[in-house]
Amino acid sequence: NEEFDRGLSTIERSGLMYAYRICDDPTREGVLIVSDDTHLDRLTMKRIHRSKIIYGSQKAEATDISAHRLGDNAIMIEAPDYRILKSFAPSNSCPFIYFAFGSNLHALNTDTMVFLPVLRVDGIDYVSDIAGVHDEMITLNCHRLGQFYLMNAQLPCGYFQTSMH
Repeated sequence: NEEFDRGLSTIERSGLMYAYRICDDPTREGVLIVSDDTHLDRLTMKRIHRSKIIYGSQKAEATDISAHRLGDNAIMIEAPDYRILKSFAPSNSCPFIYFAFGSNLHALNTDTMVFLPVLRVDGIDYVSDIAGVHDEMITLNCHRLGQFYLMNAQLPCGYFQTSMH
């Protein structure tokens, strides 16, 4: 009973399970799923970023999202309802993973495991998806009054890593 976000799959090799993005070569770029982790039964695989599996977990008593390392190759994101938690991981050269929960945007630096201050998207009901992040621009699919909109916004300094051209 495996539950994944879009674009992820698993493969068994030599008795071990590996997760990978379907755009990657599973034999070279799979990330080992540590099966002795007691949290795995309540986690949903959300992303793979920088050779780490990003899991989502529901924590009903939580009022916001939090992040915890699960060994060397996994990060757990806890949220009041992980099913509506949207995420986006840019290229592996960028340490940030972006999350939308309701109308709030969160940026987690996966090197330091520190969230930057929350950014609120005003004038919408919720962010339905994060379409992408390129340099300092974020593109969001947003819902407002029964309609969906595509929205671009400039991220504040420190919320992105400048491309090296």
